[in-house]
Amino acid sequence: MLERIRGRFSHGGNQDRVYQKWLAENENRESSQVTKDIQGYELKPKISLIVTVFNTDPGSLNRCIESVRRQVYDNWELCLHDNASSRQETIDCLDRWGRQDDPRIIVALGEQNEDKSIRSNEAVRMAGGEYIGILGDNDELSPFALSEVVGLINERPGADLIYSDEDRIDAAGNRFDPWFKPDWSPELLMSVNYINRFYVVRREIGDRVGWYRPGYDGAQDYDLLLRIYLVSDKFFHIPRILYHSGTASRPARSTVAEKDNSSDDGLKAVTDFLDARGEQATAAAGAISTEYIVRYKVRGSPKVSIIVPFKDKVELLKNCIDRLLEKSSYPDYEVILISNNSREGETREYLESLNHPRVRLFTYDIPFNYSKINNWGAAQATGEYLLFLNNDTEVISPSWIEEMLGYAQRPEIGAVGAKLLFEDGTIQHGGVVLGIGGFADHIYAGARENSSTAFGRDTWTRNYLAVTAACLMVDRKKFEAVGGFDEEFVVCGSDVELCLRLYAAGYRNVYLAFVRLYHYEAQTRRAWVDQKDIECSIRHYAPFLQRGDPYYNENLSLAGTDGNTLRGLREN
Repeated sequence: MLERIRGRFSHGGNQDRVYQKWLAENENRESSQVTKDIQGYELKPKISLIVTVFNTDPGSLNRCIESVRRQVYDNWELCLHDNASSRQETIDCLDRWGRQDDPRIIVALGEQNEDKSIRSNEAVRMAGGEYIGILGDNDELSPFALSEVVGLINERPGADLIYSDEDRIDAAGNRFDPWFKPDWSPELLMSVNYINRFYVVRREIGDRVGWYRPGYDGAQDYDLLLRIYLVSDKFFHIPRILYHSGTASRPARSTVAEKDNSSDDGLKAVTDFLDARGEQATAAAGAISTEYIVRYKVRGSPKVSIIVPFKDKVELLKNCIDRLLEKSSYPDYEVILISNNSREGETREYLESLNHPRVRLFTYDIPFNYSKINNWGAAQATGEYLLFLNNDTEVISPSWIEEMLGYAQRPEIGAVGAKLLFEDGTIQHGGVVLGIGGFADHIYAGARENSSTAFGRDTWTRNYLAVTAACLMVDRKKFEAVGGFDEEFVVCGSDVELCLRLYAAGYRNVYLAFVRLYHYEAQTRRAWVDQKDIECSIRHYAPFLQRGDPYYNENLSLAGTDGNTLRGLREN
């Protein structure tokens, strides 16, 4: 999977040199201090690591096993289950490890080649630990991996699944291509297996769902993770690189099977998950073979009120409204046009010519206040769902309303946002991250679509603390329950603050990468920020700025929006 979704920090380039510098400056913990921390833990559970083996390169397998033996936390066992390897070097390697004097290393040799799920479950049955860790046979762990896991278990004793950040490693021990992940993001997991490996499961939870099942050889971990989510949402993330995915080559049959099956098996896993939850939803393949698009069927046909404030700029307004009316396929929506201090004759002529049954025109000539105008527009709207839309946007896909509505109807979802593109096709909005630039900003801004970064890809549906109200849908009842937009904000920031209140009320906000619009940003009003907005932002964003955005990653810099700039690098 990693080869297909990442690659920005690959060998030899400038980004690789930056990453080596970051590793040197940020991975310098002392084992003695970690050992002292472990001594203070109340909970010191046994962690059983399972590794299934088939014709694995002995060098890779040795490095995998040695990485476990180097763990600072020592209450572990390693369960190695061979799937009837035909490669004698692999058998000899396992035999040597089985005869050495560490009772924590357990080796079992299978008599016949079986389905991957069967051999994985046999490895689980070998394990005696309270927690089961899943490790690949040519992959390696950081020396502090298990101590970090046990540290989190002591902080969060109810954790059912634990995962970490990761990178890749070659046979020479060179590390590259880091993947810095967000905290638990349910919508992201339905879009891609972002947890990947290494992950640790509470034994009781794995037993409850039956561990691995046949028929998902290309995506057995993904299927297991989704089925665990059916019974628990206690997923916790450690923002440290604890796992190094190996690059050693595998036998051709295994490689081809995994690559050919991963997309179909992953799609089947997501579809099964949706069916098990009783969802009226479909899953489809995404931009690459290991990512997926989930669309929820709209329940009923509720009215959607699209609220569009404007001041003159008739060429933008006409393009926005004409494309919206021409392309939108959803059957029940109204457009609430709110003129705020428009003065130009061309604007008046266009509005007089705009005789459409879906369009309702209002005038609200107050000193500009984005929040107040949109709250007033919401009060005029008759729809059950509110869609706030800038007048400098342009609809691309006919199904944009129903695709956003399918998510907005979900009881656990607050604000629903879309991918917005500049006129040249680069990304204007791919979600909002708190803390970037000192306040908040759009991740992936300026990047090309289908970009792979250390934070993942812009094509993934995922949760964020906030999305921009340049295109934002929300259930009217939820909007009203949290009090609408805060009218202390004059120009900008109230959309983020609204999303934070929705999040605080227990809702998840979501960015839909497959819903795309153009956004000719800031062409209606000049680019300025009111001092009052800065003061309001500092006050309302402060708690999140202090503890960090859970849907970002503390290892990524807040100085840029590219998802690649690393935090914690010292100046030369």
